[in-house]
Amino acid sequence: MRYVGVDGCKYGWVSVCFSTEEIIAVENIENLISYYPAQALIFIDVPIGLKSEKNKLRNCEELARQLLPKNRKSSIFPVPCRESLQAETYSEASYINKAILGKGISMQTWFIISKIKEIDQFLVQNKQERNNIKESHPEISFQFLNDGKPLKYTKKTENGIFERLHILSQFKPEAEKLYKLGLKKYRRKEVAKDDLLDAMCLGITAELSEIYGKRIPIQPEKDEYGIKMAIHYADFSRLHKKCPKT
Repeated sequence: MRYVGVDGCKYGWVSVCFSTEEIIAVENIENLISYYPAQALIFIDVPIGLKSEKNKLRNCEELARQLLPKNRKSSIFPVPCRESLQAETYSEASYINKAILGKGISMQTWFIISKIKEIDQFLVQNKQERNNIKESHPEISFQFLNDGKPLKYTKKTENGIFERLHILSQFKPEAEKLYKLGLKKYRRKEVAKDDLLDAMCLGITAELSEIYGKRIPIQPEKDEYGIKMAIHYADFSRLHKKCPKT
């Protein structure tokens, strides 16, 4: 079994696999999926399963925000409805989303809407891949890798990079070496520093999830195509709880 973490980037998608010590950036999701063996477990930072006119149930984000401190909740933003993915402009997408879900979309959502559309179309058309590709979120995953404690610094600062590398190195001693490999292999206008860190985090989370996996919600809803909607993470923090004295 290979465990892979994936994050969107300017190049397209960047993936990290610790078992093979590989960092691969590809332009589209089909190339990414075909690169790894069929039994790979892939954790990806993108919404999987969407609301639509036919099915407006999705509560992943609302529940996930409850796990984060106030200054981190904004990292989990509302997910657009499937119909808005067809829009050619931000104003059109926002109008469609408001008509169906009662509110527009943020510019942050618009900037990644092509990524959401890409993974959505892939999973709608490839049912056999749905058990191998799971939605995850770096902010939540990092927090639980950090013994359940919120991180002190934002990921785009030098302190934030150091903090995250330190956390990752607790689980994978080769994390810093792999991070430096990614910096050398790809330019920052292709893969940003935080893209690498987020993909590394999700790769570790995917591996830990085999034993310590959790998801929000515990009983996920399904969208109109039968795709389960849940954010996956690994609650490694519970291992650090002190045992009662005997």
